[in-house]
Amino acid sequence: MRVLLTLILVSGLAFSAACGGDDAGSSGGSTSTGGSTSTGGSTSTGGSTATGGSTATGGSGGAAGCSGDVSASCDQQAQHLCDDYAHACPILKDIQQACTNKSGTYASPSACPTAGFVGKCTLPANPDGSVLTTRYYTGADATAMESFCTSTAGGTWSSAF
Repeated sequence: MRVLLTLILVSGLAFSAACGGDDAGSSGGSTSTGGSTSTGGSTSTGGSTATGGSTATGGSGGAAGCSGDVSASCDQQAQHLCDDYAHACPILKDIQQACTNKSGTYASPSACPTAGFVGKCTLPANPDGSVLTTRYYTGADATAMESFCTSTAGGTWSSAF
């Protein structure tokens, strides 16, 4: 269940569609073909990238030689959001690929902008230890994002950067 919710949040496209976003379906959506399936909530099988740019957290493929507390981000200005990952070493390659698929700007360490920030949704840690915080910016419906975050995704909402 949590992997699916994370897929929805990470894709941004499905997230804005679920909250009445503008024309989210025309950018690839978030339908998964061969995406991750979770067994027991802690291991992932069947690949780790979903068609349309969604990333299955807990996926395969950290960066070679990656160690320590690595962060990464994917700034998706057209969707008014930036996905910010803490403890991202186990899924660094997946984040970078998904960000490319979404025409986002990848950065490691994280580099989500502060200008125009309106709120963020932080999800509980994934089994691999990574933590996703999606930051929203002017143009996003912050009220709808907060409601989805706390009621549906089980996240924590904050207006502090």
